[in-house]
Amino acid sequence: GRSNDEIRALVKQFDIITNQPETWDDMDNMRKHYKKYHIPEHWDAFERVMGPGWDFEAPLIPHGAIGTMQTDVFLPYMTRWNEVVAEMSKIITPSTDRYQRRAFGFLAERFFSLYFYRLLSDRPNTKVLFLPIITGEQVR
Repeated sequence: GRSNDEIRALVKQFDIITNQPETWDDMDNMRKHYKKYHIPEHWDAFERVMGPGWDFEAPLIPHGAIGTMQTDVFLPYMTRWNEVVAEMSKIITPSTDRYQRRAFGFLAERFFSLYFYRLLSDRPNTKVLFLPIITGEQVR
């Protein structure tokens, strides 16, 4: 319900705009959640590719990888994601399961969460606007 001018003003004020982190079900641990619902070997490879220093047991931000970032935040984020995808492409083969074929999408959500948490740790002055998740039922 905001005008384009109001949205532009918000974007200028924040480094990242994303949805409010909230956990439901068992999303309070990325590693456990991924291994429960997806191909566990993909997660193991993802951790190896990402390397040490990431909090793989942090909560998953629902619908992660959705948001707006200032360019100085977005470019390093995408550079790192492209490196991860390049390495994971050597490891992950297309699944015959239609749902699990979306492995890179599932991993992109986790990558967003990991990167977000690391950014807040490395740059505590990062300006973040958290917005509620609006479902189709709420829009009607």
